[in-house]
Amino acid sequence: YNYELKELNLPDSLEYLGDQVFYQCRSVKKVRIPDKVTYLPHYCFYNAVSLEEIILPEGLTGIGYQAFESTQIDSIILPPGLNNFQTGVFNYCGSLKYVKCQQPTPPVLPNDIFYAVNKTTCVIEVPFWSVNMYKQANIWSGFATINTFNTELKNIPISGPLSLVNNARPTGFPNIQILSTGSLTVGGNTPFPT
Repeated sequence: YNYELKELNLPDSLEYLGDQVFYQCRSVKKVRIPDKVTYLPHYCFYNAVSLEEIILPEGLTGIGYQAFESTQIDSIILPPGLNNFQTGVFNYCGSLKYVKCQQPTPPVLPNDIFYAVNKTTCVIEVPFWSVNMYKQANIWSGFATINTFNTELKNIPISGPLSLVNNARPTGFPNIQILSTGSLTVGGNTPFPT
């Protein structure tokens, strides 16, 4: 417990965070997680009630139990390879108004990781080619507003079934990786850019 810590400047060399590492750090407002960290552990920022801004690394693949529960974050960008969510990640984050999901397919969630988040006012933004999948996916479909973005992604790890139909294609020249649980179906007559 550290009630006086306001901002965390974690070193770029940091690769690992332990469970409950910033548990109830009630004054911290802003954190940037270094690029080498791939997993945020259980209760990492649990009840860090002043936390408003968190910047997640591109290579993050998982977030542990109740990692951000009861924080004041108002927006978050979930990187494309993040597909392992434990129970209650964003529970009671009442200030959360915007979630940008860069995952090409909706991550399968163990339960409603957004419990007590107002899903009528919180906006979800997803890749334009997968918006229909998010609108039909368990938990994600509970958000009233699911918008699309057309930003180029450098890496697209596919962890679930992805269908690109009606000539929908990612922009730019992304590195596409089909993981063991993923599949890719392409429909239409427009080729991928080369």
